[in-house]
Amino acid sequence: MKLLLSGDIEINPGPVENVVSKSIGSSSLNNVLLAARLYRHGLRPLDVGGGGGDCFFRAVAHQLYGNPAFHLNIRA
Repeated sequence: MKLLLSGDIEINPGPVENVVSKSIGSSSLNNVLLAARLYRHGLRPLDVGGGGGDCFFRAVAHQLYGNPAFHLNIRA
C-alpha cells in the first residue's frame, strides 16, 4: 500500500515537545509557533472576540466585511 502525502508534512511538522515548551508552557509555545507561521505568510493572528460559540461567525464576518461585529449577519 502506497501512502499519498500532501507535502505539508515537511512544511508543518506538527507539535514539538522540547525543554522550552515545558519551561514557558505549551499553550504559550503554541501561540508563538502559530504567530511565527502566520508571519511567514504575511499574516497575523487577530482576536475577533466572542465567546459562547460565536467566534467562528465573528472570524468569517471579519474576513468578509472587515469587522467581526457583523457576525449576526453571517449567522443568519
